[in-house]
Amino acid sequence: MDDQEYKIERVKEIVKTINFFEERYGGRYQKVLEQKGDPYLTDDWQWGREGKEWHYLLKEIEDL
Repeated sequence: MDDQEYKIERVKEIVKTINFFEERYGGRYQKVLEQKGDPYLTDDWQWGREGKEWHYLLKEIEDL
């Protein structure tokens, strides 16, 4: 797999995961962030873990 093919497959996986989070939390990251708060500062372990992953994936897709 060359670099371009890798990037295409990676973007597909990222979009799939982002769509999962949007369905699970009922909206886009920024909207959910306003409702649930910073995932780095929450006591909700699930939101903490998933919010951090979601944020990372959004950053990664920007960088690709």
